Formats: sequence, structure tokens, C-alpha cells
Amino acid sequence: MSTDTELLKVNDKIELIEAGLIREEEISEEEAKELDRLADETRKNGIPWEKLKAELGL
Repeated sequence: MSTDTELLKVNDKIELIEAGLIREEEISEEEAKELDRLADETRKNGIPWEKLKAELGL
């Protein structure tokens, strides 16, 4: 087995472990509705590239 293949397998295992360590947080129904609304708005209107770059500090 090549070193690259071994590294990929180890990396995959690390990602699985990290995913298991991330704690899920519960949100209220009101918060979920607001997030859904924002997601719908973003899908419909998108985000201007310049605004996104500014928010990300790029």
C-alpha cells in the first residue's frame, strides 16, 4: 500500500472521529424557521460576490 493511500485512510478516520466529537446544538423552532427563511432568501437572491468577499475578509 502506498504512503499516499495510507495517508488518505488515516485522514478519513480522523475526519470521522472529528465529526463524532462535534456536539449538536438544539435550536428553537423559531430559530429554525428564521434559518430556513434566510436560506430560501439566499437561494433566490444569492449573495453579491463583493459582499461575500468583504464578510469573509478577502
